[in-house]
Amino acid sequence: MNNSELINAIRRSNMAYKAYSKEKYYYQALRIRSINKVIYTLLEDLQLKTDDIYQNNRIVDYIFHLEDWFAQFEDLENRLKPTLDTEFVFERLTNSFSYPKEFIKKLK
Repeated sequence: MNNSELINAIRRSNMAYKAYSKEKYYYQALRIRSINKVIYTLLEDLQLKTDDIYQNNRIVDYIFHLEDWFAQFEDLENRLKPTLDTEFVFERLTNSFSYPKEFIKKLK
């Protein structure tokens, strides 16, 4: 994997999030989940190939952020049993890993 694959996936995720943030419907959140799964796979691959400890830790932080996000998504999905046009809003869990802005800046 080269970084351009990850960068392109993150761009797509950001585009999906921007569309979601306007209305926050389930079908829009599904787009984010779809690309976040791709990002997760790319990060796992990158993490296994990275020798730099600092970089590796930043990658793991992003992986943990996504794992927290997936768990929260699934929990809300199970509680709401949403249809495509159901409002689907959640807040980041207390003490969960935050979105890795600095890692993404350095990646670009």
